[in-house]
Amino acid sequence: MHLNARLSQDAVHPFTEAEDMFDDLKAMFNNDPMEYTLEATKATDDFNAYLCKFLHSAGAQGRPYESLKFELGIRLTERLMRAVECEFHDDFVTFEEFAMFCAEEANRLDLELEQGLSW
Repeated sequence: MHLNARLSQDAVHPFTEAEDMFDDLKAMFNNDPMEYTLEATKATDDFNAYLCKFLHSAGAQGRPYESLKFELGIRLTERLMRAVECEFHDDFVTFEEFAMFCAEEANRLDLELEQGLSW
């Protein structure tokens, strides 16, 4: 169940190697699921895959819903955070809206990098 998103034929970020699959499983089922050790995103991370790991980790921790927007925001890359900073500080933007906006901006930034349009 945990691997299905990256195993499907139309996966946004499919597994390319077995080692990727094992890394995901280790991250999801570490020795202490109550340990909140999810690192910040890296420029090379697929945001949607990271968001899945973030939600799994936060759920295992029993993190309150009210803190998820902040918890995700402080783990974004500097470049992505600059792109979503207004939404991060807007109290009327929910976690779901913020996560969707982050995904859209991450995709846009990835396209810019691929096309050599980054500033």
